[in-house]
Amino acid sequence: MDGVKELCKGISPKSIARQVPVTSVEFLTETIVVSANGSELRVHDTVSKRVVGSAEVLPGHVRIHGIQKRNDRIEDDGVYILTVFGAKSWTVVRIRLTLTADDKAPVVDWIRQGLVHSAEDWIKAAQWVQMACDGEQAWGLALALAHCQVTVCETETGRIVLAAQCAERSLLYAAALWGHTIDELTVAGGTVFNEVLLWQAQDPTGAVSQRLRGHDGVIFGLGISADGSTIASVSDDRTVRVWNKQTGELEHTLYGHGARVWTCVILDRVIVSGSEDGTCRVWDRRSGECVDVWPQSAKSVWAAAASPQQTLVAAGGGDGSLGLWPVGARQLAARRVEDTCQLGSLGGGVRAVALLDCGAAVVATDAARIELHVTTRNDGEPRLLAHAPECRGYAVAAGAPGLAAVGLRDGSVVVVAAGGGITRRLRLHAAAVQRVAVAAHGNGAYDLFTASATDCVLWSRITCAPAGPLLSAPVAWLRLTPRAQWTGAAGASAGRAWVALGTAHGALHVYAIPVDLPADHTPALSPAASVPHAHGHAALSCVAIRHADAAPRGVAVLTGGRDGMLRAFSVVADGGDADAAIRITQITEQRLTGGWVERLLFIDQNQHMPWAAVTFHRKRLAVIRISARPAAIASVACAAAAKPWAVACAPTGALTVAVMVAGQLRVHAVPAAMAAESAELVAGLSAADVRAVAVIRISDRRLWVAAAGDDGHVRVLRVQPAAESAASRLCVESEARRHVSAVRCVVLAAARLVVTAGAGGALRCWHVDDGGGRLRALGDARQEALPGAAARVMAVAVLDDSASTHVAFAAAYSDSSIRVWLADTSTGRLELLAHDARRLHGCCVLSLATVRLADGRVLLLSGCTRGQMMVWDTTKLLNKKACVEEDIGPPMWSCKVHQSGINSIDTAVVLQNGAFVVASGGDDCCLTLSTFAVDSHVHLLSQQRYEFAHASAVQQIRFTRDGCRLVSVSTDQRLVVWRLGTEKDNNLSYCLYLHHMACSQVADPSALCLSTDSEGTTMAVVAGIGIEVFEI
Repeated sequence: MDGVKELCKGISPKSIARQVPVTSVEFLTETIVVSANGSELRVHDTVSKRVVGSAEVLPGHVRIHGIQKRNDRIEDDGVYILTVFGAKSWTVVRIRLTLTADDKAPVVDWIRQGLVHSAEDWIKAAQWVQMACDGEQAWGLALALAHCQVTVCETETGRIVLAAQCAERSLLYAAALWGHTIDELTVAGGTVFNEVLLWQAQDPTGAVSQRLRGHDGVIFGLGISADGSTIASVSDDRTVRVWNKQTGELEHTLYGHGARVWTCVILDRVIVSGSEDGTCRVWDRRSGECVDVWPQSAKSVWAAAASPQQTLVAAGGGDGSLGLWPVGARQLAARRVEDTCQLGSLGGGVRAVALLDCGAAVVATDAARIELHVTTRNDGEPRLLAHAPECRGYAVAAGAPGLAAVGLRDGSVVVVAAGGGITRRLRLHAAAVQRVAVAAHGNGAYDLFTASATDCVLWSRITCAPAGPLLSAPVAWLRLTPRAQWTGAAGASAGRAWVALGTAHGALHVYAIPVDLPADHTPALSPAASVPHAHGHAALSCVAIRHADAAPRGVAVLTGGRDGMLRAFSVVADGGDADAAIRITQITEQRLTGGWVERLLFIDQNQHMPWAAVTFHRKRLAVIRISARPAAIASVACAAAAKPWAVACAPTGALTVAVMVAGQLRVHAVPAAMAAESAELVAGLSAADVRAVAVIRISDRRLWVAAAGDDGHVRVLRVQPAAESAASRLCVESEARRHVSAVRCVVLAAARLVVTAGAGGALRCWHVDDGGGRLRALGDARQEALPGAAARVMAVAVLDDSASTHVAFAAAYSDSSIRVWLADTSTGRLELLAHDARRLHGCCVLSLATVRLADGRVLLLSGCTRGQMMVWDTTKLLNKKACVEEDIGPPMWSCKVHQSGINSIDTAVVLQNGAFVVASGGDDCCLTLSTFAVDSHVHLLSQQRYEFAHASAVQQIRFTRDGCRLVSVSTDQRLVVWRLGTEKDNNLSYCLYLHHMACSQVADPSALCLSTDSEGTTMAVVAGIGIEVFEI
């Protein structure tokens, strides 16, 4: 390597914390799970949900792809034995585990790794087998290799005892082994030709005994049942296919996943599959029907394993999550909740249904009857509440705990309360009631929303005290936009200061309710603010309102739509007067289903997010708890969302679901404990690749990382040291979303001020609280791209943060422009100081860096996709008295320093003679080190070019705080530390010496950030598909 003066010295950077995709899982006991996190093996206790042990068991450049436990245990000293393999490497690991008698977490005494052996080819599967060794039975390890080969090895020495080759030497993407001895060892190989090949390892000819055909894509995963009778294969064609191993007959083709399927595991009663769509699906082995869907990961589900007693399944996700799901007979029966009660004696077809509570249903029938049914038994006779000829052939209904409303053809609404003890008919409209919604506020207070054919929704208040009469009073007419159709989505805040409605065209309307509403007439109110397409062009079907902690004059509005999305908006009044402007800003969004979100249900006031969503997809109604990892509470078969249905939640958390199936109204009960049975052993970090990080060092012992990426979320992660856990971990402290698309830049602009930028030219300012790492957006501070432009912000660099009230920074854009901004540190308000009007780069600007000279001048350096670097003087811009937009001016220096794009630039400490050092890394795999001197012009003193500093594109470079070392990271997954020195004959000619390097387990790394503590220890954070923290 040109210019490298020394060989690698010193201790390699040490990985102290990471979260990367979980690529393999295995159960040691019913409550102990081991998972693969890169080359690290972690031991989890499912009871305490803690990591109780960890160890690096494979070389740092190898990722674990499989874990296989030996099916016995050395009972005397509690040692569990398993094999771990990845790429061409494998080893045997012993874990000594002490199980405590009380409720405390088990203790991992030690994790010991044997010799790391190397196979001739990539290892696709492993299986422990019994074999004869020196006349005695011993354990051997069978390995399935990528070119249809099998080797059986001695576990201690790695010596090959048996090597077998299939007659058909196809390339395998997946393999599975079955058999307890070498004689019965069966090999299943999934080929790139969409076939599954079965053959016997002991057959000297290697003849294929079964050829399973039917997939339309390559085979990614295989599973064999414990008795060896059934094979499951998963493929690029998004299906799971179940085969009879003896006959080769296809038993089931399982459709349902929305993307490629990676893995599967066969249990006695069900098959569990994991997919690129981020879900696990549970399939009944007998019928082939999908009985449950688990939203495991924001990314792919790579691995799954069942507990020894088949009561739990652990699943590992591409976002680093590790989930735990119940699959016992009781749990599956409860989650499916089939046919708890079928209501009889309905006296005609059902037109509408509403649940008063979990034990009573109000039903409107074609027999002109409104009836009360007890849902806890089949033989109960209904009670007639009202005889209403107007409900013959038409009725709409809605309910809330304690109250139900039925809208009729003549414009009246029948209100039922007090368990059916109070029934009152209200004449509210002149035409048929088309939509009804009811919201409960506690203590017998309700809001009733009704609409007929007009463009208005009538809002009424209902009061029904336990021992008093039912009182009603219209409050206001809520105007919609012309020709808008209300969907029945309505919500009111607790103090009734805000009301929100949704329309069939996806619009969200928010009304600010005056305190002094007139009592002598019903006023008409117009929306204070609206979002025309909150759910695109799909109907906005449900709304809920809760108070926002950060805004005393604001609320948070949750909306669900028929696009399957859940979105959250902040609604804030700019002032305290009645005429204050109302601003609506989208906070987050989350996909809950591939179908429709029809209702939001309040289920638990003790939770931070106490809501669940009622969804419809593929003729199933599902109730999904809303959280960072949504979990299905119940799933029942139904006709469609257009048919009568209702869901109610009891104070205990139990649910009642009423749906129409085959012309019959069926009521299902869901136990309250159902939702609590799934667990999250490790929370996922990001729904997409992480593209930018910034380190926020609170103290030497407290380190936070602000991270953002392709999912538009900004997260604050805490680096939990090993002293607080069995392994250092990354924990999400807070997260928020203000960007509608990918975030490319995260910069710490001041002590606690973070600037983020990305797609659409959007810039956002955030404040990170010292206490709990809470991320708080500063007002609605943002700046979109110029009108008509679709530019992305590619890089951000801080120019001046010396003032306590303002921070100046530069932003580089994909439209070849550079702009300088001034941010208010308290409000986040942004003002444009200057821009590159002539766009001199002429192409996408990829990187920025700044340097402050000894004389106070501030220089800005920029690099573009053509490999050109420019140096700009921004001193005059920063000294301006007023924010008047102007041109940045011509660059002081410009030259091509790379053959292609410059991905990163950084500057070292300024020298006494006014010179400074600039390092750059590019797509040409090179590092360039340039030394500059500055007077009235910029002079290049020397330049060193390091060809092939990495094996692929250099993504990021950073100097350490003392300027003596340079750290670089590349898509070759190497983290390299270089030492900065001078040539012997020229003190102004700087060069790099290779100091040491390490392999990162983060795939496709694209971000790097450094932080140094008071003792001089430097931490490097690498991000891409995962995040890893190194100590340098």
